Amino acid sequence: MDFKKKERNENPKESASLLSKTFFLWVMKIIFRGKEVKEDEVPKPMKDDVSDTLGSRLHKRWMETLVQANAKGQRPSLIKAVLKEFGPRYLTLGLVFFLSDILSGLVRPFLLGKLLSHFSPSSTSSQVEGVLYALGLCSTFFFGSLLMEQYFVASQMSGVQLRVACISVVYRKCLRLGRNAFASTSAGQIVNLISNDVSRFEMAGVLVNCMIYTPLVAIILFYMVLTTTGIPGFVGFSFVLVIMAIQGYNGKLASKFRLQMAKRTDERVRLMDEIISGIQVIKMYAWEKPFESLICEARRREVSAYRKTAYLRATHHVFNIFTTRMALFLTMLTVVLLESQLTAEFVFVLSLYFTQLTFSLTGLFVRGFQEIAECYVSIKRLEEFLLQDEFGSKIDYATYRNPNLFKNKKSHDKMNGSANGAELYHHNYENGFINQAFEKEREDQTAYSVEMKNVNARWLPNSNDLTLKNINLKIKKGMMVGVIGTVGAGKSSLLQLLLGELETCQGEIKIKGTVSYSSQEAWIFAGSVRQNILFGQEYNKRRYNRVTKACSLERDFELLPRGDLTLVGERGASLSGGQKARINLARAVYKEVDIYLLDDPLSAVDAHVGKHLFQDCLEDFLHGKTIILVTHQIHHLTHADHLVLLNNNAIEMQGPFWELQNAGLDYSAFMETSESIKDGSEEVNFQKQISRSISYASTKSHSSNYGKDEFEQVNDFETTEREKEETTHLPTKELYLGYLKAGINYCGAFIILLMFAFTQVLASGCDYWVTYWTSIEISRQNQPDPKLWNSITFSVFHGIIVLILFISASIRGISFYEATINCTRGIHRKMFKSVIGTHLSFFHNNPSGRILNRFSKDLGSVDELLSKALMDVGQCFGMIIGALTITVMINQWFIIPIIIITIISGYVRQIFVHISKNLKRIEGVARSPVFSHLNATLQGLTTIRVNKAEKQLLEEFDQHQDYHTGSLFLFYSSTTAFSYALTCLSNSFITIVILSFLIFHNTGSNIGLTINQVVVIGIYLQWGIRMSAEITNQMTSCERLLEYTKFELEENNPDRKQKVPEKWPTHGQLEMKHVYLRYSKSEPYVIKDLSLTIQPKQKVSKTFYRNIICTFQVKYS
Repeated sequence: MDFKKKERNENPKESASLLSKTFFLWVMKIIFRGKEVKEDEVPKPMKDDVSDTLGSRLHKRWMETLVQANAKGQRPSLIKAVLKEFGPRYLTLGLVFFLSDILSGLVRPFLLGKLLSHFSPSSTSSQVEGVLYALGLCSTFFFGSLLMEQYFVASQMSGVQLRVACISVVYRKCLRLGRNAFASTSAGQIVNLISNDVSRFEMAGVLVNCMIYTPLVAIILFYMVLTTTGIPGFVGFSFVLVIMAIQGYNGKLASKFRLQMAKRTDERVRLMDEIISGIQVIKMYAWEKPFESLICEARRREVSAYRKTAYLRATHHVFNIFTTRMALFLTMLTVVLLESQLTAEFVFVLSLYFTQLTFSLTGLFVRGFQEIAECYVSIKRLEEFLLQDEFGSKIDYATYRNPNLFKNKKSHDKMNGSANGAELYHHNYENGFINQAFEKEREDQTAYSVEMKNVNARWLPNSNDLTLKNINLKIKKGMMVGVIGTVGAGKSSLLQLLLGELETCQGEIKIKGTVSYSSQEAWIFAGSVRQNILFGQEYNKRRYNRVTKACSLERDFELLPRGDLTLVGERGASLSGGQKARINLARAVYKEVDIYLLDDPLSAVDAHVGKHLFQDCLEDFLHGKTIILVTHQIHHLTHADHLVLLNNNAIEMQGPFWELQNAGLDYSAFMETSESIKDGSEEVNFQKQISRSISYASTKSHSSNYGKDEFEQVNDFETTEREKEETTHLPTKELYLGYLKAGINYCGAFIILLMFAFTQVLASGCDYWVTYWTSIEISRQNQPDPKLWNSITFSVFHGIIVLILFISASIRGISFYEATINCTRGIHRKMFKSVIGTHLSFFHNNPSGRILNRFSKDLGSVDELLSKALMDVGQCFGMIIGALTITVMINQWFIIPIIIITIISGYVRQIFVHISKNLKRIEGVARSPVFSHLNATLQGLTTIRVNKAEKQLLEEFDQHQDYHTGSLFLFYSSTTAFSYALTCLSNSFITIVILSFLIFHNTGSNIGLTINQVVVIGIYLQWGIRMSAEITNQMTSCERLLEYTKFELEENNPDRKQKVPEKWPTHGQLEMKHVYLRYSKSEPYVIKDLSLTIQPKQKVSKTFYRNIICTFQVKYS
């Protein structure tokens, strides 16, 4: 959180020419320059893809939807807001898809029919007409592929726009989230929303137009099939529609199972977030095994829901390879039963129609239905989150979550607040949310800063239990007020009430003046110490030095490698509890305001440091300011102007210290045991800890350049962080084997490969059988031969092949998805065991957002995206290999262009994969700061709102999103350019095949089969290339997961393998002999030659106890 905008290079597409944009030439320059794209070369996103713009537009639409829903007494719909904002763009892109579908679905079969008629013995067309038909057929491949590639990249980026906009709206909601909303919402759930849920939008953006325009093309195809083939065509077409209906129902089931899986993923990520947050406690008490059992059970329940979705996907792939062949079989069987004649033109034109229909209707359309169904579930989950209660909002979100709460017109009008709803909602990021609760006017010295009259408050609106009740309090300006009470009495809740975080249900509160706040649990974000203190405010050297001196930070700065510019980890992992508390206090004190709310800032520091803070900071530096101090250290409050005793959530007594003492108040009940002040106790303790890694960056050298600009150092820190994530090897054979070994053995993998091969042999054999049968029927018509099988026998044999194909494809799909499920379960099990079992320093050196990124987004990608891509590639390239095999069987000379094009394609792919993996890795690195920033925001939400830093944090969050979007833009553009390059090569081969028939004449059946096979190549190569690149890139996520399975485990430490007696422990004795400890192998010892014995039942002082705890923390690091 450095509050400084980082400049990046302009997007290269912005300055590219129309020709370069059309044929992706600007991307080719990046791909073929032979260099990896560096992190600082990631450009700005396109102007239409900027996070701030997209988030603001969708947020505006959502607010309009809220007002309209409020006026009608209905639940607001996020889908309506999304359609209003992004619908027109998707419809425009749909026209490109529709034109491409017309070329491939209507024009191509028509020209194929004309070309086959040209080669029939009874043809009367000229050679020129045949050439024109051939050239026209070839041009449909080139123009169709260009249109499709442009559509793919544009629709993918539209999906990115929707994803970015939704994440931005979610983050804005987080900044406004009410405290009571956390009763039903966890940080893990929010992380899951912005990782797995919104990832559905990109593929849904590609397939949404398939659902809109494919039915129109299907209606036209249906008409053409009926007019040209009659009843046989109707039978085959009807079967395709039946399969589409079955697939549509499967899509409905998929949305149901997706919702189940999302909820269970939420639970697992929530548990993971809690484990990361409490890892020190878990390791201290050796709770790794119980938490491992909890996570394994949560993962098992998640996988059980995913298995249902996987089986539905297996069904989709079965129908994809089965539908065309079954439809063609039924059509040919109907022709035979009607005693009509089978011709090459009839069979292969109809086969091409069915191929296109299957790819569009039961392929893209049904796949789109499933993706949209899952996307719908994700949007509803986002909507549910956006309807959580907000801080300082006039909207009653409970009525939106349950519109039945609109009981009558009167309550409805009351909720409207105004006739036009204009005042229903307003938030100003510049002025901050806190202005809604505080008045800024200043009054004279005798005025009250805080007045509370008969105030009742509760955290949960529907709860009957009051958090605070009957609070009456008046605080004059400049007073120091101490708030005391037992644990749970409501002291912190009183401060939350004054901050507006806890809303009143009765009474009146008046606060006059500006406010600053120091939280009970210190909030430290990843950045420099100075950044944590300034928190976006201007640097005033004089005030800054006075604040750090008053907060006893000067000595710390001397010992830190870079002084106050030293970078600390997330949550201040590299700082002691006292240091974090004093930095947290310094942040509140540095802000010059009228009222300071301090929640127990002295509890985490030693007694002498607490005395210094109270005298120098609270009494001296903040003299004349209104201070409300919550504390258990009563001995400091003898100098307070006023004391408030809370008991059972109400004020039991209040007044000056002596007045309460005379009234018989026993202060010892609320006082912490006084500690003996030992000179330099905290300082000595700190010196023992200072040798640890103070920041993620390299801070071991004390010769750092102190004159270097702070923001440059932060940029160096972030670059170092990204380099840590980038220091991974490229995916290799070991990576793929590591994925497979996690779930199956070599024998299982070989059997699955055999099933893929056997299924493809059946599919290609079925296609070849159609050609053989057609040629026999044509020869039978010209010269009957009684030795040949009759048509019924051919039909039966054809049906048997199709039936076996269905069974084989089903077994293949189920076994494949079961194998991938076992692989991901095995990886997760090893990864979690490795992470929770490794040294504590791992959690100090890695932000929680990065770790959650692995367990949410990366694991979700391997779970779903990788398995889908593997299946798609296996099926697509199986069909391509089968098509090439049949083509070579018809004409052996075709092997020459196949070899040449394969060599060129291999060279192009090698270049691209190297670039693509690098871009995907950068994309993964760019994603982590988004999660880390969100986590840090949720942890310090109250502090952020008090400091009115929402606007700055939103701007920084948008920067993280823009960096991620820029990396995604390069990745998608390079993938599309690579796909187009290889598609052009395949189209060249198709052109060679088609034109060769004009030179070397062949039978109509062979020509029809060959052209149908090359059409299959054209259709599936484009998708197969994309999915092969997707595999390579999703394996980057797998690689990141496998990295987390290789950590050094604490249990492998030889010192920990000592046998423990069966009856241990028999008594509570602690003995250490000549102990040397350090935080990591690369660090110096922080405990040297320590020998001590604590006898059973012996009591030790708190200061000594803290040092022992510190020793254990080092031990377990």
